[in-house]
Amino acid sequence: MSAKTKLAALIAVAVLASAGAANAITTPAAPLSQTAQDSLFKRLEKAVTEGHAESPEGAAALTVELRSIIADPGFSLLPPRYRAGAYAILAVALSTQAQHEDAYRMLLKAGELSDEFAQSVYYDVMLSSIALLAGEDVAAINALASAYEKDPGNSTGIRSELVERIDHRASLLTDTAPRRRLLEALWAADYAHDNPLWTAQDLWWCLFELRVAAGDDEAAREVLPKLVEAKYVVAVRADNRYTRFTADLPSGGDYRAAYLQNRAETEARIAANPDLIEGQKMLSDYLASDGKFEEALALLDAALKKGRAPGEPAYSDFTDQERWVLEGRADLLGEMGRQEEQTLEHVKARDAAIAAGGDKVSQALNLGGYYNSIERPDLALKEVEGADIKSASPYGRMVAAEVRVCAYQQLEDQAHVEVWMDYLTENRLEGPTMYRTALACVGNMDGLAAMVISELEDPKTRNVMLRGLQTYDDPVGNVTPYERSMSAINYAIKVRPDVRAAIAKYGTQATYSRSGAKS
Repeated sequence: MSAKTKLAALIAVAVLASAGAANAITTPAAPLSQTAQDSLFKRLEKAVTEGHAESPEGAAALTVELRSIIADPGFSLLPPRYRAGAYAILAVALSTQAQHEDAYRMLLKAGELSDEFAQSVYYDVMLSSIALLAGEDVAAINALASAYEKDPGNSTGIRSELVERIDHRASLLTDTAPRRRLLEALWAADYAHDNPLWTAQDLWWCLFELRVAAGDDEAAREVLPKLVEAKYVVAVRADNRYTRFTADLPSGGDYRAAYLQNRAETEARIAANPDLIEGQKMLSDYLASDGKFEEALALLDAALKKGRAPGEPAYSDFTDQERWVLEGRADLLGEMGRQEEQTLEHVKARDAAIAAGGDKVSQALNLGGYYNSIERPDLALKEVEGADIKSASPYGRMVAAEVRVCAYQQLEDQAHVEVWMDYLTENRLEGPTMYRTALACVGNMDGLAAMVISELEDPKTRNVMLRGLQTYDDPVGNVTPYERSMSAINYAIKVRPDVRAAIAKYGTQATYSRSGAKS
């Protein structure tokens, strides 16, 4: 649960529990003396208003006090709203200590005790976060949808990170109803990403697919004006289910036109947010996509120099984004064939991530993948083993497993290859791309082709797979022998008769180019 979400919850419960605190409890709830009731209430009020649920240490102390209050014989005689407040704050404290299942049970108890609290948007916000952490996905999805249905303006400050995590869990459900409810609530609320450089187009595409699947073409067309990115031209043109919507896209189905429109809109957002170095990284990506690697590198160098200058920080996101800018430099150096410098820059990115705190795993895993690409599997394994994989997301753990498989394959350590392939197979829904990469690493062409065909046959994964099977006529820089071999495997899969037959059954293949040479 984010700090802002916790704070909103704490405020809400504090208001709920301390309402009328000036005269405390005026009507005895049972044969418990007024003095005893007042004393118990004051303990609860102090725990709610002065307890520190934000740090593990404070949360542990608060948990002890709240459990003591709840165990008091007089607690059951207090009015329900006060007991609800105790359980809700206990839920927050337990969640801070990673006791998520207990936290979930305590929050449900709070809702049972106070219908007023259970019907509030604050309860929904708390429940969405705590249920997600407890593995109660459907409860989390419905709670988040309810929060937006009640509060379209998002006055509680729900973070986009939570929205994305819950939507990802929703995407894995067989039943599409909970996800449809969530996306419809976000659409009705005119949801916008809390990062001003980003959009919610990925969510709107998923809503489009769900509306089409429900047979509501008219409602599906309402979403299309939001789908500006060029990848959605491919998504519509390549999939037999959606080709009838091609002319309704903002670009009329023109890949290059869509790319230029989205780029212009993105550059406008970047210009409107000059305090975000992430925008400079996005601009460098555009230059790199044009094959202007030197120019892109110069842009990042200037941004880093500006961000590190003494005095008032030039970028409000520099601490968090420096690692990604450094990684972007590494990628550009690689495109230009400057491998030694590329390696050093990847290491700098990993070290910057460690120094900044927060996500300390992504850059280490990316560095591990890079080491595999330059055929240094020993260093790849060292990076993975040195990273705190337990703190990674399920997707991050899939990346780590894929790095391990590809490294052990290079080392010809089949015992470890089998161990980690088993892990990837068991958890492939969390990272199908990682699973397919691992199959390519070990040269399992039949397994890889079967996976591709399976994803084409599955309506939920078909569109993403079809997009990946297209040809993109984009500038390419330096390629390592390892990367060249992996590309050859992927091409061989695309032209296999069984894969081509599956593609023809569900969609089409074409070449797409931002230059306009082919489209």
